[in-house]
Amino acid sequence: MLTASLLAATAATMVPQGQGSSTAPIVINEFSYDDSGANDRVFVELYNRTTGPVDISGWVLRGHDGTATGNGTVVIQPNTVLFPGEFFVVGQAAGVPNVDQDVPGMNTVLETGPDGLTLELPNGFVLDSVVWQYAGWTNPVPSWLEGDGLFGDVFNPDTNPQSASRVFDGYDSDSNGCDFRVQLWSPGSSNDAVHTVSPNYANTFDDIVGTTVAAEFNYSFVPGTVLDPTTLAVPPSPQGGNVSTWYDPAGGGNANYLNSESRYDWIVECYAYLRGPTPTMDSDDVETWAIGVRGSTDSFANPIDIAGLYAYAGVPGWAPGCTGIGYVMVTGQLNSNIYLVDFGDGGQDFNVLVGPISILADGWVRLRLSVIGNTVVCNVGGNYGCDDGNRFTTTGVTQNPGGVYIQYRENVSAAGAHRPLTLDALRFGANFSAAATSFGTGAPTTVGVPQLDPIGLPTVGNINYALQGSNLVPNGFSFGLMRIGIAALPGTQIPGAQPGAELYFDNNGAPTFFLMNSASGTAQIPLAIPCTTKFTGMPITAQIVDFDFALPYALPIGTSAALDSLIGN
Repeated sequence: MLTASLLAATAATMVPQGQGSSTAPIVINEFSYDDSGANDRVFVELYNRTTGPVDISGWVLRGHDGTATGNGTVVIQPNTVLFPGEFFVVGQAAGVPNVDQDVPGMNTVLETGPDGLTLELPNGFVLDSVVWQYAGWTNPVPSWLEGDGLFGDVFNPDTNPQSASRVFDGYDSDSNGCDFRVQLWSPGSSNDAVHTVSPNYANTFDDIVGTTVAAEFNYSFVPGTVLDPTTLAVPPSPQGGNVSTWYDPAGGGNANYLNSESRYDWIVECYAYLRGPTPTMDSDDVETWAIGVRGSTDSFANPIDIAGLYAYAGVPGWAPGCTGIGYVMVTGQLNSNIYLVDFGDGGQDFNVLVGPISILADGWVRLRLSVIGNTVVCNVGGNYGCDDGNRFTTTGVTQNPGGVYIQYRENVSAAGAHRPLTLDALRFGANFSAAATSFGTGAPTTVGVPQLDPIGLPTVGNINYALQGSNLVPNGFSFGLMRIGIAALPGTQIPGAQPGAELYFDNNGAPTFFLMNSASGTAQIPLAIPCTTKFTGMPITAQIVDFDFALPYALPIGTSAALDSLIGN
């Protein structure tokens, strides 16, 4: 059992723990501070991110007020030992499930408004910290601030319990905006437990009018809802049928969060009904929305201050919570623009990657966003599923794991000018880099070992992708063997062939191509990849078998190594 003094020494020596750069053995893994009622569902979940037991008896959770003084503290009860991967919930047992230490007055430790929380050893050494609504913080900057804290407000509605949760249990990069996302709460269990949706999500919204996405998205106030476009006075999208709206008809802000795992790499695509300048708005009216990945946002969908938006709308107090990378749309009386933004870890130190792109008139536009590694490609217009249209690419972006969110915020006083974000054919998916990799070894003919290589990269929409066989018997014939949807396996000796002539995948029922070799000993297998995002991440394994009747075997063949093609974006 580790004592407090030993843990202090461990922290001082900066021994890495768990995922992320932090050295804290125990972290604040999830918390809630603001709900619909009397703030009676306030809690903090601690998590052991080490490989050994940790005694946290006597440790302190200390609240900090960002505009005043006097928040409360909680001392962890005696004989509290957390084993590796174990959770410990401190909070109000009357409103929070799985509480281990009941603190009815927990709402005096975690208060609404700009505040913070530190996890401390008994000697006051700070191991971990979080800050929320940092946009409104007026006290001196605390020495224990991690990044910009959480800039916005995370609200926990009574009808749809949610919290600020680490993107992965125990993940700590010492930047709150990178480490936390808003999702359904899970006090006392893994943050992954609430992920009910595959990262490959698609919806054409052709359900019954009034159907919502509440089963797939958690939301701050109103879930995305299916509507007939004629009731919105808009034409059908290119996909046809019904559409979806993402806003709160009562006004203000609204956010929806996909109930899927956190990831670094995402592909997003949809048809969006973009609004041009809106003369019916007052001169200081504004309507904004964002679709983001690799991050999260605040519950009230507060926009970033892009292009002087705050001065234009006369609302200096917005507290934006966007993190990650995403599209931002800003529509007013005279101008309407769309941007691609790297929000980083939140706050106002964002980076505009693309834009402004001026939208001159209302209409449906295909939007696509590919985020993979440090590279981002966005497409405005073009064909659904394809990397075309007005294409922009950039590198050197923030690389955080995170989720997917859709937010809408309006500041509109003119009657009838408040209009919803309208989407159709919405698709989010796990993103992959296109790759082609050889696997195993070949067996020679009298010419040499057959070779199989890619021509280009296996990207979605590459209709010219092909496999090139070479070092084949000139003017002979060969077979291209292929399996879609399965990666290469350990080699299996082909009966009747020379020793070492192995098949590297199950070819039973798989496509086989008869090939006539050229005079130079080459043959080609065309593999046109259509513009369909659902193929992203699909492996295609292929091998070439070359006949050489000069070989002294019952089955006179030489074989290539296998080639794994992973379809990417």
